[in-house]
Amino acid sequence: MFNLMISYNPDSWNLDPYQCDKKRYLEHTESYIRDQFAELNIETLNKLKSFPTLFAIEGDKHDSRVGYITNLKVRSDHILIEYKFDTILPPLPAGSLEKLEKVFDIPLFERNRTHWSIKDDNLLKTLSEKGFYSKDQVEAAKTIRERETGRSNLPANIIDSLNNNHVFIVHGRDDDTKYQVASYITELGLIPIILHEQANLGKTIIEKIETYTNVGFAVVLYTPCDVGSIYNYDQSKMSYRYRARQNVVLEHGYLMAKLGRQRVTALVKGDIETPNDISGVVYVGFDQYGYWKNDLKREILAAGITIQQIQGL
Repeated sequence: MFNLMISYNPDSWNLDPYQCDKKRYLEHTESYIRDQFAELNIETLNKLKSFPTLFAIEGDKHDSRVGYITNLKVRSDHILIEYKFDTILPPLPAGSLEKLEKVFDIPLFERNRTHWSIKDDNLLKTLSEKGFYSKDQVEAAKTIRERETGRSNLPANIIDSLNNNHVFIVHGRDDDTKYQVASYITELGLIPIILHEQANLGKTIIEKIETYTNVGFAVVLYTPCDVGSIYNYDQSKMSYRYRARQNVVLEHGYLMAKLGRQRVTALVKGDIETPNDISGVVYVGFDQYGYWKNDLKREILAAGITIQQIQGL
């Protein structure tokens, strides 16, 4: 099951406590579910807090968020709701509720009605099946949730790798650029993950990539480390351009598939060839004046990552 909360006010889900009118609680909810949750006793409140929650705005013209209720206080005419968003799962774009209308039974009238309903569906599994999230994102989110609620059986070292504060850096041979980016990630209060600095643990390179990319965000550095050209039998007519190392392109595609495109940003240094097959990706120019920092920070915030920039840096 999951909670669906829809509000008329676009500013409702700003992480301040939200008031739900008791009369709107359990609207658009099947009768057999209403019978289970009508009485707001301690057992019911705990069950409600255990369900994932989809927070949306009337009209479906704003992003929706997935999260959890952290506390409930029952008042005479309303329920005061404290909540948080899932740190792994990015926002659902506007129009998502309409796309989910049939699978979750959210008709047009309900999408335009402020209320709190309970749906008898597996929210995260369905969002993954419908392509909103990758399986890796959902598994990471579930693992962190299990750790928070004390229900996880996984070793702590594996869980710790599923950290939204970690930023994986894909790089070539340009160490100076790599460490500039890593330093700035640290300034934002986040933890840069550089593959060759991590323990091997007897793993192959691809196994290390799989292990250490359970992160909240990734930065891919396109630096002029190699040169290449379209082949021509007349080699004098071949036109060479700088390009990133092949591992950079491979890992870029892997990370977009694993984390989602919105959680991966490419920094491009100089006049360098970028892959045609992923030309829809936003590239940020890595300039010598440091303007790239604001662009990268904006992309990280847009992905729902919380930063705690160190004062004075």
